[in-house]
Amino acid sequence: MKRKVTEAELEQIELELLEIKRARATCEEE
Repeated sequence: MKRKVTEAELEQIELELLEIKRARATCEEE
């Protein structure tokens, strides 16, 4: 059964992805 994802959950996921991208970029620069 597929559960409907709420807008709040989508926003939280996007924020987490942004943080991961930032962390990766920082690691690659150093």
